[in-house]
Amino acid sequence: MKTEQIICTDDIDGTKGAETVTFALDGVAYTIDLVEANHVKLTQALAPFIENATRIGKYGAGPSFKPSIATVRSHRPGRNDPALVGRIKAWAKDNGIHTPARGRIPKTVTEQYTAAGGR
Repeated sequence: MKTEQIICTDDIDGTKGAETVTFALDGVAYTIDLVEANHVKLTQALAPFIENATRIGKYGAGPSFKPSIATVRSHRPGRNDPALVGRIKAWAKDNGIHTPARGRIPKTVTEQYTAAGGR
């Protein structure tokens, strides 16, 4: 029996366990493999621009769609906005609330974030 294993490493620092992130800028789509920490850095870097931009649709919505800025995790359709996830995780960490390194943020944490004035 032969087993083949693919190990995805972060394109920035080589850390194992990365996941593919897709984003687009000026009509050009890019993919990069990032671990959660580097994905948060990317999300936080783009957050001020995304927060002040007008959303014109979902990336890949049609052949003529050319987003100016969009970030999504291609393997997790329907996931919360990555910029919001980054803000919630940073808020939770600052407030001593544990969030999982991977996967969805628990609803209770999101509710606490919203109750504290986060949006």
